[in-house]
Amino acid sequence: MKNLQLYIQNQKVDLFEDESVTLNQSIKDLKSIDKVFTEYTKSFTIPASQNNNKILKHIYNFNIVDTYDPRKKLPALLKLNYEDFKTGKVLVQGVKMKMNKPHAYKLTFFGNTVTLKDIVGDDKLNTLDFFEDFSFDWTQTSFVSTSSGGLSFTVNSVTYSQAIITPLITHGSQRLVYDSSDSSGSVAGNLYNSGNVNGSVSWEVFKPAVRLYVVIKAIEATYPELQFTDDFFSTSNLEFYNLYLWLHNQKGNISDEATTDLLSRHKIKSFQLSAGNTSTNFYQNILLSLNGTITITDFDFVNVTSIEFSIILNPTNSNSTYSLQIDRDGLVIDEISVTGTLTHSLTILEPGRYNFYIQSAPGTAFSDSSLNVLRKSHIQQQRATGFKINAFTVSSNQTFYPHHHMPDMKILDLLRNLFKMFNLICFVNDSGKIQVMTSDDYFNSSFLTHDITDFVDVKDSQIDVALPYSSINFQFKGNETFFSIKHKELFNQIWGAESFSASEKLHGKPFELEVDFEHHKFERILDANDGSQTTIQWGWSVDSDQNPFVGKPMLFYPIKIDSFVNNAFVGGVSQIQYKYVDVSGANAVAFFPSYYIPSNSLSVDKSVSTSNIHFKKELNEYSGSGFDDTLFNKYWKTYITDIFNFKRRLTKVKAYLPLRILLNFDLKDHFFIFDRLYRINTISTNFENGISDLELININEPTTDQRRVEPLYQNVTQTFGTIDNTDITIDLTTVSIDTL
Repeated sequence: MKNLQLYIQNQKVDLFEDESVTLNQSIKDLKSIDKVFTEYTKSFTIPASQNNNKILKHIYNFNIVDTYDPRKKLPALLKLNYEDFKTGKVLVQGVKMKMNKPHAYKLTFFGNTVTLKDIVGDDKLNTLDFFEDFSFDWTQTSFVSTSSGGLSFTVNSVTYSQAIITPLITHGSQRLVYDSSDSSGSVAGNLYNSGNVNGSVSWEVFKPAVRLYVVIKAIEATYPELQFTDDFFSTSNLEFYNLYLWLHNQKGNISDEATTDLLSRHKIKSFQLSAGNTSTNFYQNILLSLNGTITITDFDFVNVTSIEFSIILNPTNSNSTYSLQIDRDGLVIDEISVTGTLTHSLTILEPGRYNFYIQSAPGTAFSDSSLNVLRKSHIQQQRATGFKINAFTVSSNQTFYPHHHMPDMKILDLLRNLFKMFNLICFVNDSGKIQVMTSDDYFNSSFLTHDITDFVDVKDSQIDVALPYSSINFQFKGNETFFSIKHKELFNQIWGAESFSASEKLHGKPFELEVDFEHHKFERILDANDGSQTTIQWGWSVDSDQNPFVGKPMLFYPIKIDSFVNNAFVGGVSQIQYKYVDVSGANAVAFFPSYYIPSNSLSVDKSVSTSNIHFKKELNEYSGSGFDDTLFNKYWKTYITDIFNFKRRLTKVKAYLPLRILLNFDLKDHFFIFDRLYRINTISTNFENGISDLELININEPTTDQRRVEPLYQNVTQTFGTIDNTDITIDLTTVSIDTL
């Protein structure tokens, strides 16, 4: 038996005698990114003893002066047989009174682990200010760079290759064509390199895309608590690394979007530490990053009641008119417009990431500016740290900030949907990182089998039909763009969706998996002159009426088409042109040296790769052949095949597992009972009585060389003794996966 002890602020609390502790672990939680940090929680009802009244400072009596704010959590510790089990905090929920006297306190213990929701909250992709260092002037020149080779960025000594590209995707009503017979420019939207500006496509109809790998790195940089392993989110995993996210969140060209003000803003990031101050962590819970972001992690309202920003801005031209914008987590919370010198203060009462922006006419210069950060508290003197702002000039060009053009999606939802697409498993490893693997890789990474035959209670067990699904359906939620709609009309099937029903009717619910991304069908363009194939493929983000369409976030693989090799035109490769405004203000045309076509496949060459982001095998839009390595075949087939195996059963048993198993087994391990092999579905252990409730699924017997069976343990009736290793690292609860 494990006796439970609770300590609040290092003081032992009196408990009722029937308190117990249970640890739940489930495979389902490994498949949900937002469950990886699931808190260990436990509710208590404790007696209102003299000892407990003293510890909780008689909070039922609001007339007592020397008490504490019951809205705050108190430091706490759970022990099992006086061995540390969980550290965390306690929140008092209420007090039960009898005869006007306290009878019992209701409280909840929260483990120190936090949920992913607690870390990222409802933050959206546009709050990832890590991308401030990926900004660039959006000009015709940068468009050529992003369209022909991509832009690479080095941030904190790490280089992100081809982080930003611009693919051949538009969302205007003008359809792109290629007509090699049109030399006069009479055909609108013509990509043919006629040299005639008439009918040519303007460069401004295109929008950039960001490598999805960089988005993951931005999440890690923004939330240091989230550090992923490179099992799946890796530069070597091309099925992920080569995916890009189209930066499209509003109708219209970049230059005429409603958020034009964001494009021309200048972020103040040239801070200089005051003399003698060598650390950017100038106050506890207040950090100035190298890119100018001030991060406030917490307010305890004792040591820090508020923060005051006081900023002085001095334009070199006293007649300069400009605006100062202060944002928190990507949203503007304060804005003031002024001509000449500005002295402005703002009191901060909430944690968050704070940035300072200048909105002004191009070329406005500033010098002799400063920022003063004042920390206020009840019990300490007010303390201030001053920063000099080095001279800076607002760019004369529009600045493109990638995060300001991110699709309207929560960070948490992006991760959830990636987990659905690739059937990912995650858990916190021994180094504290989140290990992300495909489901197949996870279960294939261990062949360790524990023989628990002697510990199973054979008097009571239950065998049910395992995972009774009648059918499956895998699809992308977004299928509302023109070419995708036409595909459904022609074939009566959703583009890229996979479905399956058993040959005979089965009882059970359908297995539905829907990914919240837009799934485009792309078009390979034919030469209107002779019907021959070009090397051009494009995406069209319009609705069924061919009106501009935003839709859901869209992922794709870019395929680079090189028109020139060693400055020579490559025969058979379609050279294309676009229209721009030259220095004189007149329209002119220029040739694409190379360009990126969008694709649902990692390669358009079947001999290189057949990996794609369809669930169902579809004809490749570029090559016209079927590519086998779909999301379903590559990441889900093993799991689904197992679901529809009529021999699968869900076995429920109780067992008295020794600590050497409980503290060392992994959910990917197998259990061996008598002559049968099982994988673990769920396990729940009550440490008071030593009983583990197991849900097991039978599997096929592996070959002898595949399975290593741990030796039978001898002492079945051993005392369920003291835990000598308290590093129980999996804090998972049995919660249904959101994809099921």
